[in-house]
Amino acid sequence: MNVGFATKPALGLRMVECAITAGLPARWVTADEAYGQDSKFRTWLQQQPIGYVLAVPPQPAGPRLGASAWPAPGRPGRCRAA
Repeated sequence: MNVGFATKPALGLRMVECAITAGLPARWVTADEAYGQDSKFRTWLQQQPIGYVLAVPPQPAGPRLGASAWPAPGRPGRCRAA
């Protein structure tokens, strides 16, 4: 068998896709920032009927991913409506 190079997110996507296709009884996926910053991995998960939590690397300045979910100013612990 000839195995070619694949990135960590590509390998992870293939494994998760195989598990879901095979009917593995899983309700959610978690992954570190190597997967969380991969748009193909995130997009594929968004299209699946499964929950997920992905770490993303810190961003120094500018807009944040999911900024609408951060607490509103002056209301700590409460999220704004998206």
